Amino acid sequence: MGKTSKPKDLLGDILQDSSELEFHGVDALNTLIMELGREGKSQVTTKKVGKKGKGTARKKKAVPKKKTTHYLLHEIFVDLDYARAKIRQLVPENVRARVTKSAIVNHALQVAFDEFEAKGDKCLLVKSFIPKKKKN
Repeated sequence: MGKTSKPKDLLGDILQDSSELEFHGVDALNTLIMELGREGKSQVTTKKVGKKGKGTARKKKAVPKKKTTHYLLHEIFVDLDYARAKIRQLVPENVRARVTKSAIVNHALQVAFDEFEAKGDKCLLVKSFIPKKKKN
């Protein structure tokens, strides 16, 4: 009789010391994922149902998101809630649902990054980390 081989425990191998595992092309794959995350804004058509049940097609941008956790100063946290409420009052009713804390943080960070790209070490973001010299 032929010798039956024991099936390989792939999950066990993965869950063991992962430093021994070698995956070819992981760096290239990670780079591709990051590039697509920046540029891959595809259009997805969704159906919006109105009050009377009539469907109307609209285009919705599918933007990849990543969940992160960051700690904010209490004052910034309170200001973020206030800004969300105030902005919701200022925008038309049909876009109020888009005004979220995440959207505000994304926009604020994008503005900071744009300024950083344009001004480099002269931008407010960099200057905020440099201690101010005391005047004698």
